[in-house]
Amino acid sequence: GLSYTISVKPTPQTGLVFSSRKKSSLPKLLDNQSLIQIKAGELGFVKTVGVKPKKISVGSWPIEKCKFGCDKYGNRGTCPPRSLSPDDMKKLLKDYKKALVVFGEPPLEEYQKKLLELENEAFRQGYVKALVFSAGPCSLCEDCDVANCRNPDKARPSLESCGVDVFDLAKKAGLQLKVLK
Repeated sequence: GLSYTISVKPTPQTGLVFSSRKKSSLPKLLDNQSLIQIKAGELGFVKTVGVKPKKISVGSWPIEKCKFGCDKYGNRGTCPPRSLSPDDMKKLLKDYKKALVVFGEPPLEEYQKKLLELENEAFRQGYVKALVFSAGPCSLCEDCDVANCRNPDKARPSLESCGVDVFDLAKKAGLQLKVLK
């Protein structure tokens, strides 16, 4: 007879079962990125998709859209011109082999807090370079003190504030973004 080792990882709306004929194979099946994706589901994110950082499009136009279309430009410590420049973002992406795109629904403040939980979980699982980028302007404080951030351990710039083309990124991840009106 065959013997199987089974590990069950519950998620809010389903159960995920990993099985193997050899117990030694389970660590391969339970790879950290999968566990991080499970945690993302537990936090309520709609979808997670792995992408290669070198495939992430970075340019100047997203920052110009911030500058000429967002009333938070220059009024948040994580917004341009204080966020990473497109060149700095490109350099940062070269330090990574994996990126996980996480899709969720507003409200923005709750979304940003959950992203931080996910970053912490990834770090605890051994991804010491784990760093999240948010969406939209930082919402941790109602009135941002641009010069002296009250939450430097939690504040994260948005992808678009660093020049990432989020529409192209979503497309590469198999999703279509809707333009908010």
